Amino acid sequence: MVDNCEYLLGAAAVLVTEVLKAAPGVRVIATSREPLSVPGEHVLPIPPLELPRAQADESLDQLRQNESVELFTERASAASGRFEPTASNQGAVVDRCRRLDGLPVAIELAAVRTRVLSPEQILDRLGDRFALLTGGSRAALPRHQTLQTPRRGGDGSRRYSDIVRGAGLRSRVCEAVRR
Repeated sequence: MVDNCEYLLGAAAVLVTEVLKAAPGVRVIATSREPLSVPGEHVLPIPPLELPRAQADESLDQLRQNESVELFTERASAASGRFEPTASNQGAVVDRCRRLDGLPVAIELAAVRTRVLSPEQILDRLGDRFALLTGGSRAALPRHQTLQTPRRGGDGSRRYSDIVRGAGLRSRVCEAVRR
């Protein structure tokens, strides 16, 4: 797997071409906002994360299986060590995922806030959804610390690595590669 190829598109294309020449049976998964334009390349657009329904008529078990909610829960649990969707925070979790348009980077940045804020407090602060979602790990690359950087970066498309990393989406990519 070669990740974030758009930052070194030419070098990534040369690397993949050389690997494929040396080992023709190898399959390469490359993530990028742009095609590498190498022989044999198959471009696979990754669909957006599934959003939970706006109505609060889903059971918690159904909600936990939603892609956006699953990603939020996984990242919030990793960040705070204790997050779980409950009947009391269900509405805030659904609204948050919907207001963030199912964007994996936004969901991850919001999930980190569960260290110090409840789901309801995060939702209350999403009036300017991108202002709340700044900062994050000092060790992370700048493009992973805030949504301001990707928003300034052109067409607004999501990076494949952010999507593929999301819970339940690896299987989509693997299925497409098998075809």
